[in-house]
Amino acid sequence: MDFFDYLWLAIKVIFVAFVLLIAYLIGDFIYWSGYDYPEHIEEKISKKKFDKAYKIAVNWSKQGGLTKKEKERRESYIDKVLSEEIRLAILNGELNRIEDIASWREGGIERLPRILQSQKMLIFSRLKMVDEPTLKALCSYMNTSELMGAYIEAVGGNKSMILSFISGLSIGRDVATTGTVVGKDVLDANMRYMQGVERYNDACNVALDYAINTKDKDFAQKIVTLFKRTLDVFVSNDKWFTKEDEYYYQYSDKPIEEAKQKFEMAFKN
Repeated sequence: MDFFDYLWLAIKVIFVAFVLLIAYLIGDFIYWSGYDYPEHIEEKISKKKFDKAYKIAVNWSKQGGLTKKEKERRESYIDKVLSEEIRLAILNGELNRIEDIASWREGGIERLPRILQSQKMLIFSRLKMVDEPTLKALCSYMNTSELMGAYIEAVGGNKSMILSFISGLSIGRDVATTGTVVGKDVLDANMRYMQGVERYNDACNVALDYAINTKDKDFAQKIVTLFKRTLDVFVSNDKWFTKEDEYYYQYSDKPIEEAKQKFEMAFKN
């Protein structure tokens, strides 16, 4: 075979491959356009084949021409796949896998707080055997006060476990940037610090209330020492023509002082 024979053969191979690709795409479109997505998703969920159920839901999301109602229905099924997968993990006592499961799914982390809230009673019923890293992760997505209250009940008020729970909580950053601050990165970091401290102090408040209700002065006093400072923030330079306003941050002992006052009021006699 000379050069032109090889060239002609290559052209024929490319043409056949192109035709097969077009045929595959057309067939795939016809197949999925007549596909009953909800039925097949439900079937895979019932068989605990969550990877396949999620794949079907994703293929559904790629279909064009969907109405607003159809898009909402599709989203509800994507939620359902993740929710059922997480529910099974909880039932199996695998709360440590929840965050990983969500991270494997596109948009899973964003959906996680809503899903965990809907399954909080199931989670609360299994808190006693949960390790500290898992508790810490759960606090990032769930109401910390509710979680701490349920944990205290689950461990029967075990003081060492309550203290261990609090000490294992992360506020994200140990220190904040004080003084005059400008720039989105620093502002966001300070906001994360304030949010982390708020979650941490929420847990301390629930533990303090428990100690007060059980009239355990020594334990209550120990809890008071665990509260952390937050930040006060003021606009120090409001720049009308730019987005870079300057803010002034300073530490605030308000949560600590409020805890001390609560303790003193409870045990003043």
